[in-house]
Amino acid sequence: MATTVVTWNLRGRRRPDLDAVAAELAARRPDVVALQEVQRRQAGAIARLLGWAPGHWSFKHWPLVAWPEGLAVLAPGGVAGSAVRTIVLSRGAPRWSWRRRIAQLARIDDVAGLVIANVHLATEARARVAQARRLAGAVPAHALVAGDLNARTGSDTLAVLRDAGWTAADAPGIDHVLVPRGARVVTVDAPRRGAFAALSDHAPVTVTVDTSQTAATP
Repeated sequence: MATTVVTWNLRGRRRPDLDAVAAELAARRPDVVALQEVQRRQAGAIARLLGWAPGHWSFKHWPLVAWPEGLAVLAPGGVAGSAVRTIVLSRGAPRWSWRRRIAQLARIDDVAGLVIANVHLATEARARVAQARRLAGAVPAHALVAGDLNARTGSDTLAVLRDAGWTAADAPGIDHVLVPRGARVVTVDAPRRGAFAALSDHAPVTVTVDTSQTAATP
């Protein structure tokens, strides 16, 4: 079964044009969308503009001068809160600090029980590697991993996840979709960030992956 995943860091505090964001997402015809740095109301509005049932938003941090930011997983049939678990990846960072990092582990029931980890890792290399290790220990081996990893191809962060069983789709930049053993990457669309400068300092990464052999792989 082929599944299309889009991951996008929206930098929500900059108030992106949500109509334009939804239009960009709709053009990619995704089965699931993983958003980072998005406010709760923004995630809800994007789901409505797509004509989708509500997704699930998880709190990351509250910068005090703006609305709280977090991560959101969206899917056409919606994402029940009972199907999502929030994993805190940072150690010791208070809830108001941008250094606080989380992952969402979500089961998407209307996509053949797909499990996806939506993640936003640290900008500092040492913290990022430690968070990748915590992520690898908390996420089931058959899950997809998507998000702003703040890590480029060849980095220690991606090496940690590779050693744990995930392979990054061939996308330049710091945003990635990683696939488990047994999955096959069908297509990758990773446009340049500059084309989306009016919406975010990141571009949406779109990966279509065949997961039909994943569950059977040890």
